[in-house]
Amino acid sequence: IDPKHSVSKLINVIFPSLGQNGISPSYISTRAILSTKNEYVDELNEKLIDRFPGEEQIYYSFHSAVDDPHNYYPPEFLNSLTPNGLPPH
Repeated sequence: IDPKHSVSKLINVIFPSLGQNGISPSYISTRAILSTKNEYVDELNEKLIDRFPGEEQIYYSFHSAVDDPHNYYPPEFLNSLTPNGLPPH
């Protein structure tokens, strides 16, 4: 079984007609794909986001910490964080 085809089929089963209903909060909030690892969740989210209708929106983030004179939180570390509810940097 081709893993990419399996993931695509899973998305199609859980989110049928995503192109027509992707802007509906009630459509999106009544469906979910659960995963065992966060890295899989990130991959699934990327595949789903690519299928949403409409223009892509880009939001910029900061890569420095306030009040960090000793540079305890370098940009590389901050960019590696993926807190729940926020997209990757």
